[in-house]
Amino acid sequence: MWRPVAVTFFLTELIVITASFNDGITIQVPASLLQSNGEKVTKNLESYLPGTEFPDMDGEADLSVGYLFYHLSGMRMLTFGIPHTSIDIIPGVGIRASINSLHLSICGNWSYETLLGLGGDGHFVVNISGVDITFTFTLESDGEGQPNASMVSCSSSVQEVIVETHQWFTNMFSDQIADNIIYQMSTEICNGTTHGLADVRGMIQQYLSIEVIPDWFVDLSLAEPPVFSYGYMSLKSKAQVFVSPNCDATPPCEQKPKQEARHLDRTNCP
Repeated sequence: MWRPVAVTFFLTELIVITASFNDGITIQVPASLLQSNGEKVTKNLESYLPGTEFPDMDGEADLSVGYLFYHLSGMRMLTFGIPHTSIDIIPGVGIRASINSLHLSICGNWSYETLLGLGGDGHFVVNISGVDITFTFTLESDGEGQPNASMVSCSSSVQEVIVETHQWFTNMFSDQIADNIIYQMSTEICNGTTHGLADVRGMIQQYLSIEVIPDWFVDLSLAEPPVFSYGYMSLKSKAQVFVSPNCDATPPCEQKPKQEARHLDRTNCP
């Protein structure tokens, strides 16, 4: 029989845990620990975003040689790199991540036609650098006490775009192509970032199971949504004790299925 007891201790010298077997366990995850896990977040983005396909785009340009219409198709992201990431906590809101000096490249097909019926087509590559992205997401608890991440806000800016078409004529309206791609890219990158938040669930779950003695651990399923305060995030758990999956005891003693890795099509443009 459990007796009322409360204890505070440190896990890996970073996480503060306050336990009361009547009220459950509260885990305080400091912002410094989230920052140290920033590389995991960026690696998730680097695995999700390459291969992202962009919708076809149409545009028009008024040049000295006449008016023309152009069409961009088959666009997808080739490369994606994140040199620097910072993560902090917004009290009462959630977690904010800032990505600076990001660089990427996009390939695709172009075609154009003038009012006189002249036209052409080919392939292009766009190299984009100096991209800054800031997004804020929050965590909620589902019906089973597991964390779910959802996007609160996302914004981005671009410093430099270079369009390579290898055609002298298309260079005359490459700036219009670049502007169109920047507009579309801002939307698609935030959409891709939203999909990448699915992996945040797994990152938080690693702190929701603690082995207290050999073959015994505490399942820290969330009793309520996380609370975001200045400098740390609080996770309140029911603190149910289970026997580890490799035991011979009676249920609950079952191992959670592993999630299959997601693979993306990264075939280069023709």
